[in-house]
Amino acid sequence: MGTIWLAYIVTALAASGLFAAVGWRGRISTGNGFPRSSDWRPTDTSASEAEIGDAAEAIRVALKRLHALIQDQCARVDVAAEAGLRVRARGEVLADMAGELLALGVRAGAGGRFLFTASRHAGRVDISLSDDCATDSAGLRRSQARTLAQQVALHGGSLEIVNQPRQGTTMTIRLACAVEAPLRATPPAATAETSRSQPAAQLL
Repeated sequence: MGTIWLAYIVTALAASGLFAAVGWRGRISTGNGFPRSSDWRPTDTSASEAEIGDAAEAIRVALKRLHALIQDQCARVDVAAEAGLRVRARGEVLADMAGELLALGVRAGAGGRFLFTASRHAGRVDISLSDDCATDSAGLRRSQARTLAQQVALHGGSLEIVNQPRQGTTMTIRLACAVEAPLRATPPAATAETSRSQPAAQLL
């Protein structure tokens, strides 16, 4: 009789030990409410950064891409771009918009002088191109810039074209600032210019 009880106790202990082991392994495999290492992914902090572009860099890229056109049109482009102006648009998209703005102006004002600027005003960034072409009209320029205006609008911005008779035209892309830049007492980034004899790649 004692032998039977002893065998029963040993069997019960072995079964309880096996149950405990299986339960512990199951808890590890399921994570017990915690994510498994294969399911864990670090927080992606670069996603928002990818949607932010720098205005001065966009102008630099646009000048580099259109250097041949600037030379062909015998145009002179002066640049005054404030550093650190970041907008809510991807860098390559912002460069495309700046390039289209520059191409529109240079093609309309062959042999003219242009001022390409980037500045901050009341929570927005303005990328402007001003020329001294006195014969162009605002209506014609708006018609030519229709595609650019639509692209800017898709990013929550606007395109403004102001023509001053016998003085020239200013086209301005307005986009929201990505971050509020602190007030600075330092002057804007160094002004550079491009002409037929100076490569645009050396600007900024």
